[in-house]
Amino acid sequence: MPAPASVAEQWLKAQWNALVKTPFIYPLGIGLSALVYYLVLLYISQVCFSAMLAPLVLLGFFWKAGVKGSMKLIVIGLVASLIFFGILLAYSTDQYKHLEIKEAVSEDGDLFNGTVEPTRMENSGPFNYTVKVSYDSNNSTIEEVWVNILSGVYPSTSRNESMSLVYRDNDTHTAMYYYETTLPDAVNLFAFAGKVDGKWYLAADYNELNQPQWIPGPIQTDSFAVAKELVLYTFMSVFLGVFVVYFIIVGMIWWTRRARRMREEQLSKWEREREDELAASGKDSKGKDTKKTSTPSMSKAMGMDADDSFVCSECGADVPSEAKVCPKCGEKFE
Repeated sequence: MPAPASVAEQWLKAQWNALVKTPFIYPLGIGLSALVYYLVLLYISQVCFSAMLAPLVLLGFFWKAGVKGSMKLIVIGLVASLIFFGILLAYSTDQYKHLEIKEAVSEDGDLFNGTVEPTRMENSGPFNYTVKVSYDSNNSTIEEVWVNILSGVYPSTSRNESMSLVYRDNDTHTAMYYYETTLPDAVNLFAFAGKVDGKWYLAADYNELNQPQWIPGPIQTDSFAVAKELVLYTFMSVFLGVFVVYFIIVGMIWWTRRARRMREEQLSKWEREREDELAASGKDSKGKDTKKTSTPSMSKAMGMDADDSFVCSECGADVPSEAKVCPKCGEKFE
């Protein structure tokens, strides 16, 4: 009696063989790769080469299913990429909708409490940017304070706007600046820059490597407006990060198979040419002589016949020496 594991394996193999013969294999393979793509976005999107997982799963699944035609694989890749695009667009829209709006601060704290109000937008504004500046003494000079606004995702526009003084408190050595504006784009980012006592400071969101980053805000509350802003960016991300990788892999497989086929055809051609050359020289592939040789007739061998006749090697008939063809069987002689 076969082991249960062997029975299960045979059953699974039979189910797989039946599945690959149906059109359901296509949505199943694309759906599996889409699930992998979504899990990559959730958990390992920052890992190097993680973008290759989904196209590799997609290609491996259909290769296992026997779909190996290059054009068919490319069409499958295009359809899957469109689904990946939809997943990334929905995921990115949700991410932007729930981003934490932080306060901008400079590396040494001379610029701090940099904010925009309101942080979430339902219309084009107005929006008020404010930042506080810390200085050392009453004689300190605050020459310039700017707000840097990046509107849109892709393409985006950058603005550097001069801020106005709200107040300066020499008791606390603190000053506040503001700038008010309207913003038509659904996604915006900001940072601040200030020149205090001849030295420039940048207020932003500093990461673990102490590198300044833009702070998001204000962001539209309407999901459709945010998604519309992200369409081109997410499409380019999927096209360059997923489909191009998939296309290159399929192209490499196609070229490898084509090169192997060309090599086999060339070897076959060389073999045919060699056989033709050997046949023309009267030898077989092992170098043995294959030419027909004439056999002297019995009467001539016994010295009873003065004529230079010989025996046909095919039928045994006596053939005159000057004959080129056997008069009985038609065998040609050289």
